[in-house]
Amino acid sequence: MIQPAMDNITQILKDAQDPDNNIRLVAECKLQQLQERNRPNFLLSLSAELSSDASPPECRCLAGIMLKNSVEGKYSEDNSILIEQWNNLDQRIKSQIKESLLITLGSLAPQARHASSQIIGQI
Repeated sequence: MIQPAMDNITQILKDAQDPDNNIRLVAECKLQQLQERNRPNFLLSLSAELSSDASPPECRCLAGIMLKNSVEGKYSEDNSILIEQWNNLDQRIKSQIKESLLITLGSLAPQARHASSQIIGQI
């Protein structure tokens, strides 16, 4: 099993929702950098965050939204690029993300279950 190396993703996701604009902008930049630097590990980290009952609900929710938006775009031109990126991911990583999503369907947190079901419907 491939382990996501982004131990601080929970804190970054918390900061991305901070009412302080400066903190939020720094966190958003960090998330963008993490995605650009190592997209497969970023997606693994988001799926791990979404499936973790130990993570705060607001972080799980944001992780789900970000994961969903990473596999399906708002506009058709984005969508074809994201689909190609998903298809080009290592099969082990895709399997691990899918397994994490299936586990999340059994979560007691309704937002996590909902996000997981939406992502499963896309992939």
